[in-house]
Parts: sequence; structure tokens; C-alpha cells
Amino acid sequence: MLFGVLLVLNMCVLSYAVVPETLSEGDITAFLSGHNKLRSSVNVQDLVWDSKLATIAEKYTSGCVRNETSTGYGETLFYSYPKVRNNKKLASEAIGFWASPVNFVKPKWECSIKSKTACGAATQLVWRKTTHIGCSIAHCSDNFENFVVCLYTPRGNIIGESPY
Repeated sequence: MLFGVLLVLNMCVLSYAVVPETLSEGDITAFLSGHNKLRSSVNVQDLVWDSKLATIAEKYTSGCVRNETSTGYGETLFYSYPKVRNNKKLASEAIGFWASPVNFVKPKWECSIKSKTACGAATQLVWRKTTHIGCSIAHCSDNFENFVVCLYTPRGNIIGESPY
């Protein structure tokens, strides 16, 4: 019987819901300016905030499930610890992590470190056909307490197309 109780407790711990953070205008600006600074470095137009994408990202972060989705949108995921309560700082950390391989990306979508998955987030950030972004932040109660998701449309990383 003790095993059954532990199993139920474990299932409860694994299937918790989290209320995503409500992003302030300053938080949204942090996401946009971080992305757009990188995009301007490769002469790509600025992204525009999309509340619909942000709402979809919120649904995704509310479960704290860190798997790629099949939403049809481009996406970037970031999770870290310890908990960071400053959303602007967390947005900056996420963008910095996603952008770190951008110096290895060649214009024909070749990743000079020989791994397209290693450059995937960086190319999504600078994908020239992408015009809109929406993001969400949640604080989970597991080992990775910060969870950030950004969704993009039109999605990037189309094989055979150049990122910029």
C-alpha cells in the first residue's frame, strides 16, 4: 500500500500546473530589444510583439513541460536555475543563450560547428522571414525553476532557405 501512495504522490508532483508570469511592458520590451539588436546585426527587420503568440506560449509554459511542440510556430526554449524573479534579466539570459552560436551560422544556414541543432535557436532569432514574436515565463518547482518559451511566425529554420 505504501508503494501505491508514493506512486500517487509522485504523479501529483509530476503533473502540476503553474501560472505563467504576467509580462509587463518592460518585460516585453526586453524580449523585443534583445531579439532586434541581434537581428539588426545581420540586417534583418525588427520583430513585432504578437499577443496571440504570447498566449499560446503561456499555455505551453503553464505545464512546465520542456519538450518541443508541434504548434507550427518557430520556438525557442530556455530553462535554468536558481530562480530569477527579474523577468527582464531572465529574458536577457534566455536570448543570450539562444544567440550564443550565432557567430557560427553562415548565410546559407550552415552551422560551422557541424551541428544544425546547435545553431537552430540562433537561426530562428535572426530568420529574415520571421516577423512576429510572443513569449512567456514560468517558474517551475523542479530542478529547472525558470522556464522561458518564445514562439515565432512565420517559423524559421526551413531547410534549403537562408536565415538572412
